[in-house]
Amino acid sequence: MKLQQRAGMKDRQTEGIEPGSEDCRTNPELARDAAAVISTAKGSATAAQADRRPNWNRWADVPEATIGEAVALSEDIGPEKVDWGKGAEFGTAPAESQSFNDRLFVAVRHAGIGKPLTIVSGSNENPTIDSMIKLEDFVALARKKRWRLPAELEEFYGEYDSPYDSYWDSPSGSRSVPSKWPWGDYDTPLLRQMAAAAQKFWSLYDPDDPSTAPTNKDVVGWLVEQRVPKRTAETMATILRDEKLPAGRRKK
Repeated sequence: MKLQQRAGMKDRQTEGIEPGSEDCRTNPELARDAAAVISTAKGSATAAQADRRPNWNRWADVPEATIGEAVALSEDIGPEKVDWGKGAEFGTAPAESQSFNDRLFVAVRHAGIGKPLTIVSGSNENPTIDSMIKLEDFVALARKKRWRLPAELEEFYGEYDSPYDSYWDSPSGSRSVPSKWPWGDYDTPLLRQMAAAAQKFWSLYDPDDPSTAPTNKDVVGWLVEQRVPKRTAETMATILRDEKLPAGRRKK
């Protein structure tokens, strides 16, 4: 009798079922159930993260933020949705990720006089997570640290990095062209892109014939294709446009 009981227990263990368990499912069934639980958990985590994303429409035109807010934005988290717990007064967020707290630690220690993050509001001697800084300075520091950033943060506050252009950037290219512009021999990638837009869209413009003028939409669209940020492209198009041209839609 005992031999039979031991044999029965061994068979149940072989099937992946503990002795005395009421679960008679097979290993494949258990694996499928476990996978479903994990998938559901991952889906919930992804949804939760999506709910914590910043309102980028709000932050698009805000040039300054506290260090804590800047770090939250860099982690693609809305600053108002950070779980600081009881760590805020100590400059930490225990409930957030290690990456979040590492960035917070680095940012605070890079703020102050003579440091990458200039404090625009708050103590320069004792910076805290509530010290106000420029977001463009923060993005520049983040890039040097090789931190992964949300595309929106880089688009709004990242320094423009122009791609190589075979015409403007070649040794025989028209780098002398900017000397004809008001800024003389001074040159930057964005100035070259604006000069290229002027050449492409305005070289055949006849002030006596408004129909020869390009639309701002066309100029902006082309500049964006050259990887100029949209807001900058819109500004360039406005600068290039003849102020004497009538506003509004072009008459057909």
